[in-house]
Amino acid sequence: MTEANVLPWIKVNEMMNDEYRQQVVKDALSHYPKASSELNKFASSP
Repeated sequence: MTEANVLPWIKVNEMMNDEYRQQVVKDALSHYPKASSELNKFASSP
């Protein structure tokens, strides 16, 4: 089995244009209420 190459978030972020980045944030925020309490706690931590 081959391993998938995973780029650090900073590299992925650099490759996104502003419109796509805004869509990613919009999608993430729309799913926020559906997340588990553990995930909500993690997302809310500084």
